[in-house]
Amino acid sequence: MKVISHVWLFLISRRNILISVCVGIVLLSLVVNTTTGIRVLSWGSRRFVIALFSKFVDFEHLRNQQCFIKNQLKDPSSDENYAICDACEQIDGVVEIDLNGGTVNETMKDFIDGLIQSDVPFVARNGQNVEDKTTKIFLDSYLTSEQLSSFHPCQFMSNWKPRVVDHWELMTKVADNPEMTSYYVIWENCAVKAARAFRQLFERPKFLGANVQLTESNFAIMCSGFGGKSYREIELTSRLATIVAEIGSLPVRLEAFPVCSGACASLEFVLTAGDVLVFSADVYRLLVRPSCIDNEILAVGANGNID
Repeated sequence: MKVISHVWLFLISRRNILISVCVGIVLLSLVVNTTTGIRVLSWGSRRFVIALFSKFVDFEHLRNQQCFIKNQLKDPSSDENYAICDACEQIDGVVEIDLNGGTVNETMKDFIDGLIQSDVPFVARNGQNVEDKTTKIFLDSYLTSEQLSSFHPCQFMSNWKPRVVDHWELMTKVADNPEMTSYYVIWENCAVKAARAFRQLFERPKFLGANVQLTESNFAIMCSGFGGKSYREIELTSRLATIVAEIGSLPVRLEAFPVCSGACASLEFVLTAGDVLVFSADVYRLLVRPSCIDNEILAVGANGNID
């Protein structure tokens, strides 16, 4: 009887907790039996976990690690990689070609393919048709995508970072308040489904041959009313990378990895709306400067490979 009495007192003292758990289980069972409920539950839980842990642990330095194997080009002690510096040692600036919309003949295709195969960075001026592109159209398309709403970005940089969980929350604020300015945001879609959905929002550059595959992760840069004075690095994990300037003008810098920094020059230039940058992510690091006091910036990039 004494044991039973102790058990009863324990249950009484925990009554409120037990009731709360039972109610929670009932609500959970109701929620997960609806498609919308599942999405709301996963979205809310994910944001709660991210917000909770991001206050204590910053996992950002691990975001692009592949099995925690170092990129040998970032290790100055890797003498065997000095041969790769041959690709950039004689390059003092990006090659610029005017494509007038991106349609090219076979001769130009062969020329472009030669640049890509030789790891020579180039900018296709007017390489993409970006007429009628606006930030509002982009936000409407992005924020209504169920696939894009379901994944947290691998990279996330913003002057709003202390105040928002990720790019989605910031973009929602911008969409809800068109007068909101003074922000920049850079993010990477690395989840397979998110990357695939993002590719549907933009046209692939027509001048790239079928041997160029842009099917890995992708990223974007948005900026409005922000006077950025320093460059931000976007970490890349692929063999090849592209950036398309959709709106405004984006200052870009390509820097050789440390093993080649003494032999290869840093390349600085500006992408304007319609320009496409193509370069080897094996040779160069990508840095961008979100400076958009007098204009908006929207640029999208893709990681890829060459067959």
